[in-house]
Amino acid sequence: LLLSVPFYVYEDEFLKDDSVWNITGMYDFYMTKLPKKNSTNGTNAFMELAETFKYEKHAGDIHFIRSALQHPMRVLNPEDAKLFVVPTLLQRIIIQFGYKPEAEKEQARKLILNANEVLRASPWFQRYDGADHIAPISLWKTDHSIAKYFDLLTRCNVVQFHENPIENAAGQNYIHPNYQQNRTMFKIFYVGSPCNVTSFAEKTQDFAFIGTMQRGRGRNHLLQTRRNACEWMTHSTNYSYSVCGTGDRCPNLSQALVGLHTKGDSPGANRLFDTLLSGTVPVFTNKLQYLTQSDFYDWDMLSYFANAENKTDFLDHMDKILSNRTDIEVKTKNVLENRDLFDWQTLVPFDIYMYHLQAKLYPEIPLVNSSKYSALILPK
Repeated sequence: LLLSVPFYVYEDEFLKDDSVWNITGMYDFYMTKLPKKNSTNGTNAFMELAETFKYEKHAGDIHFIRSALQHPMRVLNPEDAKLFVVPTLLQRIIIQFGYKPEAEKEQARKLILNANEVLRASPWFQRYDGADHIAPISLWKTDHSIAKYFDLLTRCNVVQFHENPIENAAGQNYIHPNYQQNRTMFKIFYVGSPCNVTSFAEKTQDFAFIGTMQRGRGRNHLLQTRRNACEWMTHSTNYSYSVCGTGDRCPNLSQALVGLHTKGDSPGANRLFDTLLSGTVPVFTNKLQYLTQSDFYDWDMLSYFANAENKTDFLDHMDKILSNRTDIEVKTKNVLENRDLFDWQTLVPFDIYMYHLQAKLYPEIPLVNSSKYSALILPK
């Protein structure tokens, strides 16, 4: 682990106070996805929530907070801390503001107004106006309600859902425009769901793509690229595959040499992280997909690119990729050696975000020159 400064988590103030985040209530909200378990409230309930939603793709905020609670640099006395983690469990609230009736919007307003008062009452927040605070937000910005009712959060650094180039971040950035020059927005990544890793020698298929191929409500055009890619690969080549389209992710993804990473509703997808965690080399299919990711990683070491906007280009790229099995083996080894970088069940993703914040806020602390992860790009 890289982080070397102590940090404080607002556990008592947020996770243990029902008037701020009611963890049991969050179970009720998520019942459409997974069955509710018997639970008490508070931190124990939160840890149960984290386990229940272990592989929920938008649960990066939950795992960021779980990692904060478990990280060895955490301190229980805020006087000893140099950084502060705000446990912003906003997924439910963002959905209420964006898509639910007025009664639920009012409930969301009350919760985040209470959360805002927690920060207002904190001498540690007031000391630097939130400059040494960081908060995770794993859903897209649906409107300006967070800025309006939880305005102190917008003075913090954030680890947030963001699928645009960083230079076009202003509209989707949760940080207040007046603070964007001296706060940092990190891009949170999806939670991947792994298959059991298949050794390179035992992989049986050349490629795989597992994902929805049709979309309703006037959004079917968004999946045209993946339909094209599968059509071209399955009808214009002789490369082997078990699934290209809807099907079982495991073991098909781990048994393939490469996994196609095509865009869905947006350029990014949890499929990229499913692929990496399953020990398979991803193939990006649109240059915008690189811009949806943080610049912490050397993607050339871990992935390939095949331009799926053009059939000739795509098939030519895939031929070059799949004809060089030696290079695929090297990249597979890189993927496996760097797997923890993308595994929210470890402390590594949280540690890397916090280390980058440390490097920005405390430049007098000597930087780490190397890491056990060869694909990790360290701050300089």
